[in-house]
Amino acid sequence: MRDGNGRILVGPDNQPVMSANEVAPRWVGSGWTIFNNKGKPVRQFEPFFNDTHKPDFDTKIGVSPVLFYDPAERVIATLHPNHTYEKVVFDPWQQTTYDVNDTCAPRNQQTGDPHTDPDIQGYVAEYFNALPANPAQPWQTWHAQRIGGVMGADERNAAQRAEAHTDTPTTAYFDALGRPFLTVARNRVVCPGHDLDGTEDSFATRVELDIEGNQREVRDERKLPVNYLPTGAIEQRIVMRYAYDMLGNRIHQLSMEAGARWMLNDVAGKPIRAWDSRGHNLTTTYDALRRPIEQYVRGTFNNPDPLKPNSDPRTLNPPSEAGLLVDKIEYGEGIANAEALNLHTRIYRHFDSAGVATNARLDANGNPTEAYDFKGNLLHSTRRLVSDYKTIPDWLLPAEPQLDAETFQGSTRYDALNRLIQSVAPHSNLGRGKFNVIQPVFNEANLLGRVDVWLERAAEPGALLDSNTEPALPVGVANIDYDAKGQRKRIDYKNGASTFYDYDELTFRLTQLLTRRNAAAFPGDDPQPPIAGWPGRQVQNLHYTYDPAGNITHIQDNAQQTVYFRNKRVEPSNDYTYDALYRLIQATGREHLGQLASGEHRPPTAPDGFNAFHTRLDHPGNGQAMARTPSVTCTMPSATSCRCSTAAVTRHMPAGHALTTT
Repeated sequence: MRDGNGRILVGPDNQPVMSANEVAPRWVGSGWTIFNNKGKPVRQFEPFFNDTHKPDFDTKIGVSPVLFYDPAERVIATLHPNHTYEKVVFDPWQQTTYDVNDTCAPRNQQTGDPHTDPDIQGYVAEYFNALPANPAQPWQTWHAQRIGGVMGADERNAAQRAEAHTDTPTTAYFDALGRPFLTVARNRVVCPGHDLDGTEDSFATRVELDIEGNQREVRDERKLPVNYLPTGAIEQRIVMRYAYDMLGNRIHQLSMEAGARWMLNDVAGKPIRAWDSRGHNLTTTYDALRRPIEQYVRGTFNNPDPLKPNSDPRTLNPPSEAGLLVDKIEYGEGIANAEALNLHTRIYRHFDSAGVATNARLDANGNPTEAYDFKGNLLHSTRRLVSDYKTIPDWLLPAEPQLDAETFQGSTRYDALNRLIQSVAPHSNLGRGKFNVIQPVFNEANLLGRVDVWLERAAEPGALLDSNTEPALPVGVANIDYDAKGQRKRIDYKNGASTFYDYDELTFRLTQLLTRRNAAAFPGDDPQPPIAGWPGRQVQNLHYTYDPAGNITHIQDNAQQTVYFRNKRVEPSNDYTYDALYRLIQATGREHLGQLASGEHRPPTAPDGFNAFHTRLDHPGNGQAMARTPSVTCTMPSATSCRCSTAAVTRHMPAGHALTTT
C-alpha cells in the first residue's frame, strides 16, 4: 500500500503494509543500499515486494547490518540487527578476527558490548549516539537480552553456551610480503560431564611458502592422547608437502591421508601421467583439441606383506602395457548426422567403471536419433551397466561382452530459459518398465512453484503433459510460496499435507517448521472431544534455537508429547553443545529404540530412554572419539556392565575414517 504521496507504507515491524487485493504482476525490489563517501556499502536492507517495476528511492524495508570502516577502508566491525557484532583487529604483522560468538559476552579484555569494546568503540560511538533514545527499552546486546531468562529457557541456554565461546578469536600472522604463514585457532570446552570440560587450547597451522608464493608444506598441531583423552603434549605434524616445477605446476604432493602422488603435465598444463604411493600408474591421453579421451591405470606393487603398500589386485598384469582402459570418452564429431544432432564438440559416449553412458536416444540398430538441443542441453541419455560390478572393465577389450543387455533410457525437456520442465526417469528396454514423468513448474520469479508427477505411464510423452486433460497423481507438489528474499514460506503437497516455514525477522534463520496433514483423510488426528494437550493435525512442529553464530542449540517438536520410558521423562526435544571451534561435542535428545544397531538385552529398569552423545576431538577437524551414554549412569555386573549404556565409541583416523566399537 502507498500513502497519498505514492510512498510505500511501512508498518511498525519495518515491513511494507500489504494490500488485501491481489496485485499482478508483482515485482521484487532488491533492497536499498547506503554507501559511504568512499563508495563502500554501509547498510543493505531487505528485498521487498512491489506493485511496480519503477524504483522507490530511500525505501528502507526490514533490517540491515551496519558496516564500519577504518581509514584504510577495511571493514573493522559489523553490527548485526540482532545486537551481535563481529570485529577485526589489524596489526602490521597479524590480524585477529572475532566472530559474533567471540564478542557476545564479557571475558578478559572483551566487554561483550560494542559501546565499551576498546577496539571499536571509537568507530561505533557516532552511530549509537544517533539512535533515538528509548529509556523504556534501552539498547541491549544479544547476550544481555537472553541471559536473564526473559526470552525463555531455551534462549537462556543458548546464551550460556555461546558465552563459553567468548574471546576465542583466530589470529593470522603475516610475513614481510603480507602473506599469512601462521594461523592460530583458540578453543574452549565448557560442557558439564564432558571429558574435556574446562579445557582451553590453541592450535597452530603453519604454511611454508617458496619464493613464488607456492605452498611447500603445511603443518598443524594436535594433543597427544593420555588415557584415550587428547590432554598430552602438543605434537607438530606435517599434513601436506608439495613440489613444483619451474613453471609453478604441482608435480608432487604428500599427505597424511592419501599418501604420495606424482604428476607430469604436458606443455599445455594438462596432466598426462600420474603415480601414487600404492604403485598405480595413470596415463591420460588427449585428442587434437586437447580434450581427454582415454585414461589408463596399471598396478605395479604386489607385495605379499599386507602391511606394505599394494596396488589394487585388479589392476595388476593388464593385457596392455599401458594398463586397463578405465575411462574412455567419444565425442560427437565422428557420428553420422552429428550436426543435426548438435553433437559437435560435445560428449557422445562415455565408458567408465559403471558401464557406458550415451548422450543420445538410440534406435533399434543402435544409431542416435536425438541428442542435444541447439544450446547444448542434453535431451536424451542411454545407460548400460557392466555385467560384473566387482571387476574393473577394460574398454580396450570388446565392450559388448562386458555389458548387460538391458538399457535404460531417459529424456528431458527445457524451456527458453534452459530450465528443466519435463524429466522422464530412466526406463528399461525389456518391456517391464513403464514411464515415470516429472514436470516442474516455475513461477515468475524463476523459483519452483509446482511439481506434477505421472507414474507408470504406458508410453513416453511426445510433448509436455497438460494436467487439465491428464490429471497428475496426488504425489507431487501443488504449490510453493516464497517471501521477497526467496525463502520458502509454505509448501502444499498434493496428498493434502502442508508445511509452513517461519524465520527470525532479524537473522532470517528458520525458527519454526510446521507440517499438517489433511484432517479428512486422517480423522484420528483431531479426536472429538479434543484431548487436552493434543497437538492435532501436526505431523511435525519443530522450533529451532540458535546461538549468534547460527549453530542450532535446541530443537523442540511440539507435535510430539512428553513420554515416560524406562524410568525417564523424555521430552520431544534435542539439545546440542559445541566447542569454541563449532564442532559438535554433545547431543542429547529422544532416541528411537529401533535405531540401535545391536540387539543386546538390557534390564527393564535401565534408565536409557534419553541418551547423550559425547565427542572428544584431538585437533580441529579430527574427531577422536564419540560415545553414546545414558543420561543416568548404569552400573551392572560384569556380564552386562558394558552393554547397559549402549555405548558406541567411534575413533577417527587422521583422514576422518571412523572405526566403531560397541
